[in-house]
Amino acid sequence: MATKAQIEAINFTPPLPGELITGEVTLKNVGDETTGESTGFFGVLITTLWDGKEHTLFSYAILEPGDTVTYLFHSGMGGIGTMPEGDAELRIVGRTWLEDNWRDDDIMNYVLGVGPVEPEEPPKKSPIPPLLGGLILLAI
Repeated sequence: MATKAQIEAINFTPPLPGELITGEVTLKNVGDETTGESTGFFGVLITTLWDGKEHTLFSYAILEPGDTVTYLFHSGMGGIGTMPEGDAELRIVGRTWLEDNWRDDDIMNYVLGVGPVEPEEPPKKSPIPPLLGGLILLAI
């Protein structure tokens, strides 16, 4: 492993409805110090999701192995990006620049007022189609 971004900490204080969403995300280079490519160009992509809209912020830094950087975050200006009446979800992506493209290394979902949440798994499909399953049950 040469370079890899890891989300170390997320600190968002739940705002009241109408207040700006602010907080900080700490990103770490967990690359291997023994390789020549261990210093990396890292970024954090923070997307707030509510009311069917996405508001995105992207910041970046150059990090040595083991180094961390804390990104201060506030969403929106002039009333855009304020806390809605309900929850606001944050999607936080730790990224590493490789050759000519960003690689997403660490992705975390965070709901203000709740904290980190596990991404929902898509429902598993039954190996037997429902209609066929019903026919099999009738045949037994």
